[in-house]
Amino acid sequence: MQVWDMEWEIPIPPLPSKADRLVGANGTNGSHTVQRRLSKRRSFMRSTKSKAAAPATLKSARESLQPSGTKRDWSILQKAWWDAILLMEQHPNEVRVALEMRVLGSSEITLAPERGNNLGTCSIEILTNLNPPVKDWNAFCQKVTDKWISYTDRTTGRRLRARPHWCKQFGFLTFHDNRGKKMTATEWLRKIVYKNEFPEFLGILKKIGEQQGFTIDDLRARFANRFLESLFWGVPDVEGIVRPDSQSRRITNKIKSLFRSCFG
Repeated sequence: MQVWDMEWEIPIPPLPSKADRLVGANGTNGSHTVQRRLSKRRSFMRSTKSKAAAPATLKSARESLQPSGTKRDWSILQKAWWDAILLMEQHPNEVRVALEMRVLGSSEITLAPERGNNLGTCSIEILTNLNPPVKDWNAFCQKVTDKWISYTDRTTGRRLRARPHWCKQFGFLTFHDNRGKKMTATEWLRKIVYKNEFPEFLGILKKIGEQQGFTIDDLRARFANRFLESLFWGVPDVEGIVRPDSQSRRITNKIKSLFRSCFG
C-alpha cells in the first residue's frame, strides 16, 4: 500500500514550577524575572557588605525561583494531538488512514531528531492513501506543520526544536527564519535546526576517513544525491515530493486485482 506520510519529533519540555506559572500569568518571562531578582539581591548584599550571609541567601533564592525541570509538560502532547484533529475536521478529505502518536526517549545519534530531548519526544504522524490530490495534501501538511513547530517551552518562552522524521515527507514544506525570511525545508534544516549537527557529523566522517583511507569528497562522489547535495552542501533544493509513475501504478493495480480474485 502506497501512502503520503509526514511525521514530526517534538521535544517534551519541563513542567513549569508554580512560581513560573504565576510569573507567566503576569505576562513576564520567568527566567528574566529570576535574573532580575537575583541581581537586586546581590546589589543589596553588596551595599550592606554582608559577605558571610551572601552564599546561603543566594542559594536559597535560586532554589525557590528555579524551574523544576524534573517533571514533564505533557500538555504539549495534548496540544499536538488536538491541533491535528481540529485541522482534520476542517479538512475531512485529506487524512484517510491515520493520525498516530508515540512517546520516545532521547538519542545520542548525531543527526537523530530526538537528540537532546532529555525529557522525551512526542513522535506524531499523519498519513493517507494516494486518493487526495497532491496539492491538497501538501497544503494540509503545511498547516499541521505550522502548528507543530509553533510550541514553546513554558519555562523559557523559547520555541521547541521540533524536527521532521528523516524517512517521511517534508521536502515540499516552507519555513521562516528568525527574521521572517521564507526558507525551503533543506535550508531550514541546514541553517536553523541542524546548524551545529551537520558540521559535527561531517567532522566525524572526516576523522573516520583519515583512519580508513577515504575523504568526504570520496563519500560525496559515491553516495550523494539531490537531497543530500541540498542538505549538506546547499545546492538547489530537491523536488518537494516523489510521485509514482503511471507504469508503477498500473502494476500495483494489477497485483491488487490478482489478490482480490484469489481471496475475494
